[in-house]
Amino acid sequence: MSTTYSTIGQAIYDFMDSIDISAATPENWEPGENLTWGDKLNRPPKANELNVYPAFLVMPSGDTQETGDSRTDLDAVTYSVFVVFSYAEATYAEDTLRHVADIVRTAFRALRLDPSQLMNSAYHISFTGEWGGTVDQGERYYKLDITTQIAEDIS
Repeated sequence: MSTTYSTIGQAIYDFMDSIDISAATPENWEPGENLTWGDKLNRPPKANELNVYPAFLVMPSGDTQETGDSRTDLDAVTYSVFVVFSYAEATYAEDTLRHVADIVRTAFRALRLDPSQLMNSAYHISFTGEWGGTVDQGERYYKLDITTQIAEDIS
């Protein structure tokens, strides 16, 4: 049985949790405080579940499969990572979210050098980003879709 989804999903969650976003601390932040992750979920959030920002969410969003040879499948598994800020203070949220998005993208670019950190059989990582928000929740987010290509033995 393949454990692709659970293995890659947990690895991306752990990787996100390890990213230091304190460089995005705004100048008017209270002295001695660092900007760190607030709420962190390895699944989609329930309504009004996010309360401490910046938050991040990791969730599967799709996959494809091709036959490599008679014994190997070449799979691509995509996870969406959302970096979420409250939009109550819009200027602060936008400026800080853009800085955090730069930090997160830079970290994932470095991960492309060794994709096996996500799963032993991973051989390539690619990603695309998208900006959005939820008016009803009052949140602004950056979504990064991370596609991990893996070779799995089907025998």
